[in-house]
Amino acid sequence: MENVSVIIPVYNEESYIRQSMESVMSQTYKNLEIIVIDDGSTDKSIDICKELSQRDERIFIFSQKNAGVSVARNHGIDFATGEYIFFMDGDDAIHPFLIEYLVCQMKEYPVELAMCKCKKVANHQMENILNGTTDIVKSRCLTANPSKAEEWFHLTYPEELSSIGGKMLLRKFIGELRFDRKMIYGEDTLFLYHLICKGVSIVFFEMEWYFYRQHPNSTTHFESIKMDKRYFECTRIIRNKEYEKKQISFALYWEEWILKQMEKSFVLIKQNNKKKRCKDLRKIALVERKHPLFRKLKLRRRIQFQMCFFAYPLYKIQSQGIRNYFREQIKIYM
Repeated sequence: MENVSVIIPVYNEESYIRQSMESVMSQTYKNLEIIVIDDGSTDKSIDICKELSQRDERIFIFSQKNAGVSVARNHGIDFATGEYIFFMDGDDAIHPFLIEYLVCQMKEYPVELAMCKCKKVANHQMENILNGTTDIVKSRCLTANPSKAEEWFHLTYPEELSSIGGKMLLRKFIGELRFDRKMIYGEDTLFLYHLICKGVSIVFFEMEWYFYRQHPNSTTHFESIKMDKRYFECTRIIRNKEYEKKQISFALYWEEWILKQMEKSFVLIKQNNKKKRCKDLRKIALVERKHPLFRKLKLRRRIQFQMCFFAYPLYKIQSQGIRNYFREQIKIYM
């Protein structure tokens, strides 16, 4: 029976880590090594993990100074000894049959990556979701050779292939590839993009068996990321590489995403009244307008982008609708 290395980076997850770990410990597939990488937690996360390790000898705990999730995952890959590597975040959970099913798919099809769908779950719903996961419902499996996998990544399933949680990979295929430690956002997507460029084959079964927990801490963290100028760095890298390869349809998808990310960032910066950051982002927007792909977008989309940075009141009216915009203005001045 093949060994599976489950890599779980943990940073201040004391409210969620027990539930997450127990969802791995209760997997029907037993030949696991559960690698916990503590990224310098300052709460009781590591104490909970140590307590659980007393119950399950498959749990191995490693600690590092706080260096980010990419470094933690990279250490996990380095420590892993299994034929397969499964990635999971410390605040998420998984269906009890997930790892067994992924291993079966990896053995049945000649692929290097197996995945399922992700289900977004509110924090208060996670317990009920996990308690109701006893049945197996038949679901179709889709496969993609390296050429088709490119299309999946850029056009067909870009959302499913943007995050590493719930993905199982052949360890020897990963090779020397590691997560980019400089990325503050999109490190998952960039890692998967590099796998696509290496010629990965994929099997995908359409069951929502990876449970992504939505909670206030993750939302707050994401809001702060969106105000950082590095928020759209990953998207820009992929856009540029696909443009250089003359894969225009793929590059245009990422060009559109860059504009959306820049707009989200600018709106948050305006709301937080960070004038210098607004000025900096306007300069970046001016450069973005000169990219050849920008001119390939529809005229309406280009106008919307420019309104965001250079005619913001009009942009808000356009995005919110006239009635909602003026309601908001009345609230501000009351």
